[in-house]
Amino acid sequence: MAMIARLFGLLILFALQFCTPVFGQLRQCPDPLPDQPFVPCLNVDKYLVWQNGSGEDATTLDIDMMSLDHRAHERLGPDTTEWAEVLGLLYNAAAVNSLNGNVKEARIIYERAEQTYLTALEAKNRIQYLLGLMLGILACTFVAGFLFLIARCLAQPFVDPKLLPLLCLFAGIGSLTSVLTRLDQINLKFETSRELLMISGGARPIVAIFFALIVYLILELRVIDVKFGSPTASNANSIFLISAFLCGFSERFAQDILSKVAAGVSGINPT
Repeated sequence: MAMIARLFGLLILFALQFCTPVFGQLRQCPDPLPDQPFVPCLNVDKYLVWQNGSGEDATTLDIDMMSLDHRAHERLGPDTTEWAEVLGLLYNAAAVNSLNGNVKEARIIYERAEQTYLTALEAKNRIQYLLGLMLGILACTFVAGFLFLIARCLAQPFVDPKLLPLLCLFAGIGSLTSVLTRLDQINLKFETSRELLMISGGARPIVAIFFALIVYLILELRVIDVKFGSPTASNANSIFLISAFLCGFSERFAQDILSKVAAGVSGINPT
């Protein structure tokens, strides 16, 4: 009999772990809440409510689940598919903890809910970061137009006005290429500020333009000796466009050139 009861309990635990209820299956909490143990439910604000477990480990788990419930509600948004998936796992963890008193197994389900939340949050953050990058590229077009007008007004512009928009364009393309090729490797699962993500993404192409302009002047004035194969006079501008692309694709490229310039001016070796 004990073996059958244990097997039945394992089957229930398996169902709770791998059969996540959807939002429509979670009932609203009664008002007022009953005094006796009750199954987890949703309050009017769509936060999960459950009977607290007994014991220090159960209390710690209750606090962790409450924190995750609020984070999922605020960051993923209620009624979204990702929020419903996290909430379903939290529902299972709360039921195992409060009704069955199995803190160890409830902790396992909670950790799966937390991992699901972090995966969903990172996906949303990457989209937010990419959106900021697109807005940064859009801002770069205005910056390029503004610099073009300034260059045309100067009697002796340092940058060819016809080449200036292309330098900005290639720097922006380099930034976009760099982000798209490693978007799945950017760790953004712990970022919580949408504004900071937008600013971080938008700043990349703008910084790339500034680097591209400085590197252009360094190469044009031959401040340092940089070899790019054997360019001819007819394709000299191509070297500048390639360098602008590399400034956006890899900030290390521009930083290395600037460090060589600084070392040449100060007479010390770059670190």
